[in-house]
Amino acid sequence: MSDTPYICWKRGAFVIAEDILNGKVTSFQVVQAAIQTCLRNSKLNAVVIERFALALKEAKAADLMIQSGKVVGPLHGVPFTVKESLGFEGLPHTVGSMKRIEKYASNDATVVARLKKAGAIVIGLSNCSEMALWPECSNPVYGKTSNPWNLNYTSGGSSGGDAAAVGAGIVPFGVGTDGGGSIRIPAAFCGVYGHKPSGGLVPLTGHPPLHDTGLENQDAQKVAAFFCAGPIAKTAKDLMPLLKIMAGPDGLDKNVKHLPAFSSCDINITEISVFMCSSPKVTFARAVAANVSEPIDVLGQMFASMGANVQSWNHHAIKDALMIWIEAVQHLSIAELISDGQGIRPIQELVKYMLHKSQYSLPAILATLTYQYSLPILKKCVSLDPKTRLGLQKDIENQLGDNGILIMPVFPSAAPKHGKMLFHPADFAYAGLFNALELPATSVPLGFDENGLPKSAQIIAAKNMDHLCIAAACLIEEKYKSSLTKSAD
Repeated sequence: MSDTPYICWKRGAFVIAEDILNGKVTSFQVVQAAIQTCLRNSKLNAVVIERFALALKEAKAADLMIQSGKVVGPLHGVPFTVKESLGFEGLPHTVGSMKRIEKYASNDATVVARLKKAGAIVIGLSNCSEMALWPECSNPVYGKTSNPWNLNYTSGGSSGGDAAAVGAGIVPFGVGTDGGGSIRIPAAFCGVYGHKPSGGLVPLTGHPPLHDTGLENQDAQKVAAFFCAGPIAKTAKDLMPLLKIMAGPDGLDKNVKHLPAFSSCDINITEISVFMCSSPKVTFARAVAANVSEPIDVLGQMFASMGANVQSWNHHAIKDALMIWIEAVQHLSIAELISDGQGIRPIQELVKYMLHKSQYSLPAILATLTYQYSLPILKKCVSLDPKTRLGLQKDIENQLGDNGILIMPVFPSAAPKHGKMLFHPADFAYAGLFNALELPATSVPLGFDENGLPKSAQIIAAKNMDHLCIAAACLIEEKYKSSLTKSAD
């Protein structure tokens, strides 16, 4: 990727911040380079609402502050992107829905406000799936976002805009959300790092369902327990400091009540137990492809060579991942969310879609149809007992303890071509399971497959042991650094 002499697509956010502070580069130069890179990669359609002029103005102000000896925070002058589904005061907040086409955010989402307070500068809002409810980044308002490694493939969703922006070297990090793999799946597809925090750690305030009037809705608060905001970053080393900025109660998201003490990401690998599950079987989802499971097995060998206690692991309830996720979010009304509370007749909308007259995307219509007609039948055939979810959560946490990690696929394949996810809607369950279990999980790139698309794994730990996931990601990053030196331009 061509760039200025300083700006490198591999640099992390906190390295850039340090160089800005030390005078090696100005914030204006960094933000300008981010904008130029975004314009060069316009075919990605990653950034859908730009605020380039304002970002450059803020960068100039950041440089003047440094000259006068003032520093706002640890991300002073560093550019980033924000998922459009997270509120940014004064900017569109459509969440990719035509039903919200005239909606503008009246406040910053909590995580956005915290990152801005830390000195970071938003260059624009990134694309997402319609109402952030589909693992492909496409919607009727902004269109589709492509994969930075191959434009014929999806960037994943729902935080696909941020993952594509980071993967293309536009920004060193972005902030996304994850309710069923929405950070980890696009991070995996785009070859970057994404962390889904433990449940109750990072507020979802300003994002569906805790947007508009959702904060006062008990069902919305219940559903939000399994959703969270989190970082997508070029380097694993940025994940923990970004998480520290984003985490903690805000008094609005009632699921986030306290901030646990963060442990160091410096771990002794010989004291870590690594549990491998490279080919889990999930009912209704595709089987894990060999080019997904094989690099995960190699990863286990790598940890063993470093002195970790590595062993195979599986659990009979993993096959029920999809139903466990559905049980967890049962208070979520797909029809209400998709229609922004206005109601939707999915069969009628499907006919209108075929006539090119619907305001909804096909995935949104099919999701509503599934929930209204297929799910009641499915519930009769498959148990939705919450004891299954709670039992699996307890078993995994007992197995992992405070020094164990579990390694599994994020998704059963590398990034599919645009539109292909319609044929495999349950594939998100490999990632979505850990939303339902409220466990932290980090998506980690593992080089590239035979088609030049990123390979990946997810690292899971016990609740509030986020540092273990991220520490393992940092070790993997160091090991795979040589295979991740090509760019996605």
